[in-house]
Amino acid sequence: MLDLLESMVDGRNAFFRGLNRISNSNRDGIISRYLLNDLIIMELANRVHQHYVRLQTGTTQLTFNLPANFLDPVQVSVTPAQIEAGTEILAEPPADTQCAICQDSVTVDATRIRHCHHVFHRTCLNTWFSMSVRCPVCRYDIRGTGQLSQTSSVDE
Repeated sequence: MLDLLESMVDGRNAFFRGLNRISNSNRDGIISRYLLNDLIIMELANRVHQHYVRLQTGTTQLTFNLPANFLDPVQVSVTPAQIEAGTEILAEPPADTQCAICQDSVTVDATRIRHCHHVFHRTCLNTWFSMSVRCPVCRYDIRGTGQLSQTSSVDE
């Protein structure tokens, strides 16, 4: 059992070291699926260990009840209330501001993320938030957790 756990830790370390080669747009979904699968493997290992203990004590009942949707991706999204709390509409954007999403100049319809002050077109940012919970520039979590993405670090 300890060999299995050691192998899982080694595999997890290798996985997270290799994340810098994966594009940011795919990273959150891949991490979610990896962690979900890792959790399922840990649950299976725990049940196998419990079965081993039961065999040693004379109890032989073992059940495996995996969720039917364990391979489905986990949907992480931001609510409209969180978007409203984390952003502000600007009457007049700063001069020479460029939307990091579409790369066009922001002259009207500007929205700024309150925490980091990055400015985008409102429609671009709303589309972005339908796919991610993080600022497209600095990866700040818009849900207000006060945390930056761990995947934005250069060392990982």
